[in-house]
Amino acid sequence: IPASFAPPNDLRTLRARTQDEGRFVLTVPADAEQVQVRVAAAGHAVAQRILRRAEFETGPHEFVLEPLPPLAGTVVDAKGRPVADADVGLFLSETQPPHPSERRALTAARSAPDGSFRLAWDPGLAQEVQIVAWSPQHAPSGPLTLDPSAGATDPAHFPLRLELAPGVRLAGRVVGPDGVPADRARVVLRRLQAGRGWMRIGIDTPTRGGPVHARATTDARGEFGFTGLAPGDYRAEALVLAPGVRYGLWTA
Repeated sequence: IPASFAPPNDLRTLRARTQDEGRFVLTVPADAEQVQVRVAAAGHAVAQRILRRAEFETGPHEFVLEPLPPLAGTVVDAKGRPVADADVGLFLSETQPPHPSERRALTAARSAPDGSFRLAWDPGLAQEVQIVAWSPQHAPSGPLTLDPSAGATDPAHFPLRLELAPGVRLAGRVVGPDGVPADRARVVLRRLQAGRGWMRIGIDTPTRGGPVHARATTDARGEFGFTGLAPGDYRAEALVLAPGVRYGLWTA
């Protein structure tokens, strides 16, 4: 249970855990004019309330936690067939996220033979989160955004249904100036974004831009591959750690 309050030019946070019968105590400094209290527990929506000094001095205050629907559902392909062994992850929301395999999940699961999955999740103090499914044979599902705040979760999302489209494979080979395959070269993949108006995607320029979408390392034959990509414009960049070798750029 954190309570944030803002004296002039400052923001402070107090934390406490509930004791017997759900009781808690937060000692607010005398210079705090108002506090924002957020209460979270596993399996429940986050309750929050802003209290001015005249209000929080007249406690005790009661917070009612509403149960959250279980984060369970099914992963299917574009034809509605269950997808087994798909990865399902819960992430903090991002505007332009990389491939989910490159992201750090708050919690994750693997789909069963019938495509079903269940995520064990304690919402804590998270704001919006995204649920994404992916597999080597499929492009990641469109992120399903959920807000764990009380009254903000749309019941129509449950049970969860995550649809995977067919994935694209991008493979290649890295060689040095002498034509010898580059073993253990690092390859990063960037997804290029469309420009505005008359601007074009700089797919042929040597300028690097945008976050890394995925990573790979070449094998002894200099070969690398990316799987489960969504259709789009990408640029692969290879870095070979050898004398006289610089970045090599490929487009796909």
